Amino acid sequence: GYQAALLAPTEILAEQHYRNLSGMLQALGLQAVLVRGGEKASVKNVQVEQLAAGDVKVAIGTHALLQQGITFKNLGLAVIDEQHKFGVLQRKAMIEKGYRPDVLVLTATPIPRTLAMTAYGDLDVSVIDALPPGRKPVRTFLFSEGQRRKAYQIVRDELRADKQAYIVYPLVEESEKVDLQAAIQGAEQLKNGEFSDFRVGLLHGRMKAVEKEAVMTDFKAGIIQLLIATTVI
Repeated sequence: GYQAALLAPTEILAEQHYRNLSGMLQALGLQAVLVRGGEKASVKNVQVEQLAAGDVKVAIGTHALLQQGITFKNLGLAVIDEQHKFGVLQRKAMIEKGYRPDVLVLTATPIPRTLAMTAYGDLDVSVIDALPPGRKPVRTFLFSEGQRRKAYQIVRDELRADKQAYIVYPLVEESEKVDLQAAIQGAEQLKNGEFSDFRVGLLHGRMKAVEKEAVMTDFKAGIIQLLIATTVI
C-alpha cells in the first residue's frame, strides 16, 4: 500500500526514467505519473488528487515534486537521482513528504557530506561497477583547441557511418562574465559551417517542455543526426 517517488534534476532525465519505468510498472498493474513544472493546470490538479488519494503508486518528476501542493497518501520510498544536484533542504523536503520513508540516493560524484555519512556508517553503500549487458566500453580522447578540426572530422566520420553524436556546451548563451562557449551561438556556427551537410538540432534548459520533447523525439528517431546541447542532457 506504499507509494514511491523518484526525484531527478532535469526534465530530460525525469522523462527518461518515466519511459523506462512505465512499462515495468504497467506489467505489475501499477500506475506512474510524470510531475514537471510545465504541465497544464488541469493535468497538474489531477496528478495532485491521484497522489493524495493513493491512486497513483509511483511519481517521477523534477523539482516540481517538492512543491507544497504535492502530497502523498503513504510515501514509503524516496529515490533521489543525481543527489549532488540537490541541496540538503531540497532532499529533506522530499523525504518529509512521507513518514520516515526508505531513502535511496544515487550519484556518480558524491559530495563531501555524503562521503562523510558513508564513512561514519550513516548510509549503507551499494556500488555499481559493471556496465549494463551489451553496453560497449567508453573510449575517451582529449583534443586541444588547436585540434578542434580533427575532433570535428571524427564526428563527421561517425555521422557518415549512420551514427549520431552530441556536442555539449557549458552555457546556453554567450556571457561577458564567463569565457565559455555557448550552445545557441555554437549550434548556429556549426549548422552553417562544419556540419552544414548534416541535420543538426539544439537542446537547452530554457526551451519549453514541448520543444525539448520534440527535439529528443527527433533525435531518438534519427531525424536529428547531431545534437548541440548544454548539460541538460
